[in-house]
Amino acid sequence: VVSTQSTGEKMKLKNLMMKVQQYQFERTKESAFIRTERILEAEDIDRVELIQTPEEFNDVNTHFSLYYSSDIIDLQNLAKANATLDGLGTADQCKLSQKRSNYKMCQEKNLGTLVERFGLTARQFAENLSDQYNRHSVEQFTLMPEETAAEFTDKRRFCDEAKVLTGARYMIACQISAEPSVRACVRQAFYERALLTITPTQQGIREVDDPHPYAKFKFIKDKPVKDLTGEEFLKMWGAQKDGFVKLSLSICDRGAKDSYFEEIKMFFYRDEFSKLVQTWNEQRTEALGLALNKMLYPMFEQELIQKLKEEATNHYLSKCKMKLRRWLQMAPYTVENLDESSQVPGIRVLGLYVDLNEKDKPGYGVLINGEGEVEEVITLPYFRYSHRGPSNREFAKGKLADIEKLKDFILEHKPHVIGLPCEGRSLQYQRDLQEVVTALEQQHQIDPIAIELVDPSVAKTVQGNQQNLRQSFLAYKPETKDGTVDM
Repeated sequence: VVSTQSTGEKMKLKNLMMKVQQYQFERTKESAFIRTERILEAEDIDRVELIQTPEEFNDVNTHFSLYYSSDIIDLQNLAKANATLDGLGTADQCKLSQKRSNYKMCQEKNLGTLVERFGLTARQFAENLSDQYNRHSVEQFTLMPEETAAEFTDKRRFCDEAKVLTGARYMIACQISAEPSVRACVRQAFYERALLTITPTQQGIREVDDPHPYAKFKFIKDKPVKDLTGEEFLKMWGAQKDGFVKLSLSICDRGAKDSYFEEIKMFFYRDEFSKLVQTWNEQRTEALGLALNKMLYPMFEQELIQKLKEEATNHYLSKCKMKLRRWLQMAPYTVENLDESSQVPGIRVLGLYVDLNEKDKPGYGVLINGEGEVEEVITLPYFRYSHRGPSNREFAKGKLADIEKLKDFILEHKPHVIGLPCEGRSLQYQRDLQEVVTALEQQHQIDPIAIELVDPSVAKTVQGNQQNLRQSFLAYKPETKDGTVDM
């Protein structure tokens, strides 16, 4: 559905159309004025109210700009002369350019008259296509295309009949591809029939082997887009973004006839067998092919790629949200016969963390009180090392010192549970902690302390917002903040 901003753009476009219509009406009053271009009708303005999507807005805007760019430029020049722009719009809004486009050049050479001799206007073809039958029949011109084109040759750009016909085909192809109803029909067909082909680049051929994450996307030929599931396309797009593959969409099998083109060319075709009619049919068919293959299909390919990316991204985000929700729905740790007489009631949790990727970084213990606040932090420089069996004497001695330090910390703060991230050497650290807790229970008769392995996924997920998290720990030195955030 069109956003609020797009709704405002709709109003601007409608107001501009109304100004152009009024301008055209005033020009027709001039006795010397003869208009050879399409008149803006009420139906064109009413079409703006029916816009529901950004694609439909672009379709209507493109149609308007193609036919009435000269009128808009005239209005803008008049407005500048009167020093009042008064909402006439800008070149950005209606995609106008002061440069002469190819279409404008053909128009100035009066090729629009030759286009009329193709026997069907773009609007009539659009109605045939929308209704799926020949509501308007092709009116056959009496001369061969080359004879007709000879009337429009000049000494410069259109110096022979072939170039004149090329320009005429280009003009009517532009008109057909700009018709909103044609775009709607072809877009729907392209989206429904689109086939995906992926081929590897030279880098992909060299680097993507069977164990590679992109291996399954290395070669794909004519896979129906409607068969894509989940975030599959996002991975394919990632493979292209990383330079391993080239991705493309088409409406038919590579090398096969375009079945959709074969279906719709009958709406711009006269079913007779004379040489005159068949020669004009070739011109009409070639113009329609130009509109589809060079103008509409490439545009819809980019549209559909963007649409598939958005759908895959939304699916992936939904999965992430569901997974995070499941993590956060885990019930809090409970302790039987909890003593609430302490100054800060609730369960005290000691979290231990050792960064296995940074060998020179010490381990940390963070004590969280019953209100979720950091109460105390302990640094354990040698806790990552083993004190059993053959090892560096300095490390083994440091590990034993860390164990004694940890015993004193636990004895002083009496946590109810100790948490360890379930990764790397977590089982080794769990055995070390179990020895510490067992020794304290025997020597000091403390209450049993549970040692739990915790999924570190939630902590790693929130690291993406570390800057905000670290603002909560301004009182701690940087390395301590790192350990706290990781927990």
